[in-house]
Amino acid sequence: MIVLVSLAFRTVVLSALLFGFIFGQSRSQKVPTFVSSTLSRELLRANQKAKMKTKRLQQAFQQFKNDSQRLFVGSGELKEMIQKSNPHTYSIGIIKKARELEKLAKKIKNRAKRGFD
Repeated sequence: MIVLVSLAFRTVVLSALLFGFIFGQSRSQKVPTFVSSTLSRELLRANQKAKMKTKRLQQAFQQFKNDSQRLFVGSGELKEMIQKSNPHTYSIGIIKKARELEKLAKKIKNRAKRGFD
């Protein structure tokens, strides 16, 4: 008698677990339709944000390289201007070029401190 009750109890528990698993499976398949579309939109947004950030970082780094190149070329031009000038007087062009290069150097320095974000 105890064996029959135990066997019946096992059958009921196993049936309940199996029914719950199947019911849970079919029910969980209905819910993810909305959730999966929401998740896919969130993933798409995150992916787009990551791409935009990467592009922005690449553009900022390219601008950094361009400014550095301009500073290099400008310093060569300033050197030539100074070599051509008179030792007793400097032209206004030299002063303007020096100010321009100073502003550019400051911009590069601040960008390097701040980073490319």
